[in-house]
Amino acid sequence: MPSDQEILKQFKNIAKDIWKTPTIDNIKMDFECRKGGCLMSVRHNARAKAYAIGNTLVRTPSEMTLIISDEARNLPKKQFTQLLKHEALHLGYQRHDADFRRIANKLGIPITFSLLNDGGYNVQIKDGTRYKTVETFQTLNEARSYAERIAHKDVSLYRKAIKGKTSKEARDISETYKKKRRKIRVSY
Repeated sequence: MPSDQEILKQFKNIAKDIWKTPTIDNIKMDFECRKGGCLMSVRHNARAKAYAIGNTLVRTPSEMTLIISDEARNLPKKQFTQLLKHEALHLGYQRHDADFRRIANKLGIPITFSLLNDGGYNVQIKDGTRYKTVETFQTLNEARSYAERIAHKDVSLYRKAIKGKTSKEARDISETYKKKRRKIRVSY
């Protein structure tokens, strides 16, 4: 198992390779090991948020912490390296937005842990502030089709609920539906 300093050195080298910039050396990096929780994450300092356009770093945080769980440390070397690449991409993109996904796909970096394990495409439903996976598919089309069926089922239930109601009752049901409507996404 590599030491904390070896992991940080590997992370910096991966980040330099992804972003093609020596400014990575200017980031003050700390290391934190946790039990449980997510496998690996990058925490930026609050003053300077990461920002990239395409695969060019426009702004980097001056300080960051690489957080690694015990579980991640025990992954096979290839998977561990892929996780480091994923987190290095977060130096430019804090979220898994369209730009993050585009660059990750271009560089062959997994977007989710399920892809790291060849798990495919996840259909996820928002549960509080996070999304939870309800089903995983091998193809994007299968995942999208399933997500559409869930959304369609929700709409059908709503339509049945308002059928035959007065407009005021329908509005009340509509407001309740908006609050309870499930947020569904396909993650890959």
